[in-house]
Amino acid sequence: MVSFSIKSPFSLPLAIFFLFVSLIFVGCDPIKPNPYENLDIIGIWEQDSYRAENCNAPLENELSYCKNNCEILQIGAGTITIDEYETYEFSLNKDTMIIVMPNKKVSLKYTYDGDVLTFFYQQDIFSGGCSITTTYHKAATDIDGNIYHTVDIGTQTWMVENLKTTRFNDGTDIPFVSDGKQWENMTSAAACWYDNNHLYKELYGVLYNFYAAKSGNICPQGWHVPSDAEWTKLSNFLGGETIAGGKLKETGTNLWWSPNSEATNESGFTALPGGTRYNFGQFDNIGRVGYWWTSTPEWYRQLLWQEGVLHRYGNLWQNGMCIRCVKN
Repeated sequence: MVSFSIKSPFSLPLAIFFLFVSLIFVGCDPIKPNPYENLDIIGIWEQDSYRAENCNAPLENELSYCKNNCEILQIGAGTITIDEYETYEFSLNKDTMIIVMPNKKVSLKYTYDGDVLTFFYQQDIFSGGCSITTTYHKAATDIDGNIYHTVDIGTQTWMVENLKTTRFNDGTDIPFVSDGKQWENMTSAAACWYDNNHLYKELYGVLYNFYAAKSGNICPQGWHVPSDAEWTKLSNFLGGETIAGGKLKETGTNLWWSPNSEATNESGFTALPGGTRYNFGQFDNIGRVGYWWTSTPEWYRQLLWQEGVLHRYGNLWQNGMCIRCVKN
């Protein structure tokens, strides 16, 4: 008969040690997954719809913490921060958010499909009490942190502001060129502020040459510079180029020169006259003319202060124009 013996003097103490450790872990709860790590709702949200039924005004106002556009800044075990100053106690249980507001604990059902976020509140489902349903979509944000509102026009989703980024969406800087002669000689991507004045950024965005516009990665992820065909699709939806321009222009004469003819902005596009930088480096036409690149070589669109036509022209790649991104 073959027998085995344990030779090492340390084997028995080690065995006791491992038995002790195993007993400890048997008594412990398993590590629970973080229920918040896949809840990708941090960001700027634009309201799509809001519906309240059977609610009195005080209750509706109390529950409408995010009735219009809002920003969810932080979410984690314990709190949710909405906009700049509103932080609430918060917990998450499957598809229900429990948000503790002043003197009231509110349960909000939510759904999020990666694009649309919906909150649903029901005060008393059995007695037909107050119910509020609100849907939001995420606003676009570029790599610099600039936030863009959006508008649906036909089957397309457009940004409402001109592009302001100083970097491609991979983090690479776009060269900013102030010198006119250097601008004229550029054969690669370049950008500038109108009149080399960064104060024009917030209203009109950045002027880019066509090398930048055709790069393929200047708009935020999920967005792109519209092609000539996509601009034509927009124009056709608004009734054709002879009247589409007026439906795209912001109304009034605060930013457009008078008379800003035929401007209704009924599309919500809110086109502004950001001017241009010519291929030889000179700036011109702010307040009078808006120019936007397409991604199709040399083609661009133009709007004028004295008419409602959406013009389609070809131009030199060195010219500086605005960009308005469209959703993929």
